[in-house]
Amino acid sequence: MSTESRPSAGREGGHGRDRLYHALLAASAAAVLGVARALTPSTSGQGTHEQLGLPPCSFHWITGHGCPGCGLTTSFAFFVRGDLLGAFRANPVGLLLATATALSVPLLIYRVIWPAPIDDLLTSRWLTRGLLGLMVLMFVVWFVRLALGVI
Repeated sequence: MSTESRPSAGREGGHGRDRLYHALLAASAAAVLGVARALTPSTSGQGTHEQLGLPPCSFHWITGHGCPGCGLTTSFAFFVRGDLLGAFRANPVGLLLATATALSVPLLIYRVIWPAPIDDLLTSRWLTRGLLGLMVLMFVVWFVRLALGVI
């Protein structure tokens, strides 16, 4: 057992820095969902991001095919409107990300009220493995969508 020990965040009132990080993450996730709500989802399933002043997808312009991220913004825009099928059609990984974003807001607010060290969250193996798995899934879905001629 280590001679160093952290005070329990819940019993000691928490660390102000950890509460701030959780609050900023919750606000960021809520802002992403708010921006998605302000956008009109493209009926083509792609291009919604252009409403933010961003250029069209360069990968699509060069290759004629969508990139792994094509449809993510559209997926979020459909998700916040409750159109889960539209979100899935735009980008299946986008539906997963939008769901995770929406679920993270109350979890992060919970952590503002009953804090846990942010370092534990950011260095946890499940987060690292989850992000790696998400990247792999994004490319698998992309290859399937290319093979099916969806993008």
